[in-house]
Amino acid sequence: MNANQIMDTLQNFQLRPSKTRIEVNDKTSKVVFSRSEFIAQRTNNNLPCAIIEKKKHKKHGTVMTPITLCSNCTSPLTEFDRAVLNICVAEWKAGNKYTTVNIIFRALVGKVGEIGAVPTSAMKQKIVASILKLMGSILTLDISESYQVLKYANGDELKYIKSAILPCCFVQAKINGQIVDAVFFDREPPLFTVSNLKDQIVRYDASLIDIPNMKSTVTNISLINYVMRRIVEIKTHRQLAPTITFNDIYKKCGIDNANKKVKFYARDTVIRLFQNLVDKQFIDSFEIVKSKSGNKIHAISFKFTPPAESNITNPATDDDSSNEKFEEKTSYRDSGTSYRDSGTSYRDSGTSYRDSGTLPHKKSRRKARHNQQSSNTAKIA
Repeated sequence: MNANQIMDTLQNFQLRPSKTRIEVNDKTSKVVFSRSEFIAQRTNNNLPCAIIEKKKHKKHGTVMTPITLCSNCTSPLTEFDRAVLNICVAEWKAGNKYTTVNIIFRALVGKVGEIGAVPTSAMKQKIVASILKLMGSILTLDISESYQVLKYANGDELKYIKSAILPCCFVQAKINGQIVDAVFFDREPPLFTVSNLKDQIVRYDASLIDIPNMKSTVTNISLINYVMRRIVEIKTHRQLAPTITFNDIYKKCGIDNANKKVKFYARDTVIRLFQNLVDKQFIDSFEIVKSKSGNKIHAISFKFTPPAESNITNPATDDDSSNEKFEEKTSYRDSGTSYRDSGTSYRDSGTSYRDSGTLPHKKSRRKARHNQQSSNTAKIA
């Protein structure tokens, strides 16, 4: 059978790639990607591990979600892997059972639908490796307690999930008239299921991260996707301070131990993203915030263009940054650059992690018994 006969026998799928980015943004998804190595080690050693969903519930004390993670990969999950997963989630929710590496790449760089945006062979290998890692990472979650106690808004009662983080496989398919190697989605990704159950999904237009003349490297893609998710998270959940520390960015994108040159280019990438968002009127302005001594760039602060709720939906509840106090700020706006001498305090509610220990003491006998039973479980706040 020749190529033309093969094409005639295959069903043709017309794909319309999603122009909306969908980000799973609850505590579970954050912990899975930031602490994957630790959770996998506990799982391999048959040691219990749980995510603290709520610390001080009035009736039930600390509410936890037991978790395990089995992976056939030696490297931990990264921010790049999380970006790939979120794109696959967006394609699934758009009704596309298939996608391709080219479609994923275009979404990663904000060029959805631009046929001329083609990844290099090295980038294709990175995306394929990321998909394989997500396929080979088996996640189990027991959310029966948190579902019953916290009364999640969406969906029917869900107690237990065991699934690959990205349930899919590679196949040959006829996409838009051409036979290509495609990714076929078996079912809904479990982290989206849980995040949607908690009503903690954020969305934004993919074109917002299309930055002119930006190099499409793994580091740049990780930086841009992480910072954009944080901006949208803050915009949807207005009690969070509109400030992101660079130390947090470095840590989440895996370059906290990199040299000064790498961090310099990382800061430049982040600043270019913010300038792009100002140009597209997604934010009103941003400011480079220096340390108290004025010698180091510590964070970036920003203001939104009102109305704030018009471009995004669904609030998220967890923040990733640390508490910092700053003095000197360099302000970037359309009208030029201004400087301020007055000190301003910015606080981001940090996410802390505890590998061991007991729960806070409570007078309730029920909680005391709960503490004794769970003393061997590693708790991730």
